[in-house]
Amino acid sequence: MNKEEGFPAKCGQKARPARKKEEDMKRILTILAVITASVVAIAASAAETTPQLYSKIPVEFVNPSTTGNGLETHYGELISLREIALKPAGNKIGIVLSRAQIELRNGDIYYPEEIKFVLKAKSLELGNVPGIMRAPHTPD
Repeated sequence: MNKEEGFPAKCGQKARPARKKEEDMKRILTILAVITASVVAIAASAAETTPQLYSKIPVEFVNPSTTGNGLETHYGELISLREIALKPAGNKIGIVLSRAQIELRNGDIYYPEEIKFVLKAKSLELGNVPGIMRAPHTPD
């Protein structure tokens, strides 16, 4: 059987030429490529619209009175202020960065040179956070 004849037909069906089957496969692959591209585009746009809960302050702009909630290293690791062994009063990250080393409660040690950003929580009200709504209040 050559390519022009196509594949044999099943019970009561006409045989389709091989050329038609190749065109059908191309259409299916094109549809799958379009679906995949649209899913990737939607995921990318959703990632851009996600609100950031922390603002990043470069270490160069930090002074001893700067407050914050955490640190980010050059390697992308996030360190919460709660994990620091000797936590300063008033969440003063500037005091932590002025030390010779930053010791965590689990025993890990970081040096101030390894810190890239100070993380500070943005103040968000419940009404401004997407997806969170307050319950209606009824008089009792």
